[in-house]
Amino acid sequence: ACRSWRPCSGLTPSEARVASRLVNGETVREIAEALELSQTTVRWHVKHVSQKADARTQAQFISQVLRSPASLKRR
Repeated sequence: ACRSWRPCSGLTPSEARVASRLVNGETVREIAEALELSQTTVRWHVKHVSQKADARTQAQFISQVLRSPASLKRR
């Protein structure tokens, strides 16, 4: 069994880094600066992460993870 949603979620390492920061309240701009990515790349990762969580919005994704870390299904 997985102890955290990140290794169980089917996210790429980059998606997991972005998702983790997003859930911790960082903005797209802050994430981009911290990870040395463009804001466009961060938004792309957020889109994929949300899709993998079957969330329609970024807010819905964050809400799902905060309520139930297991909400990201293994793919």
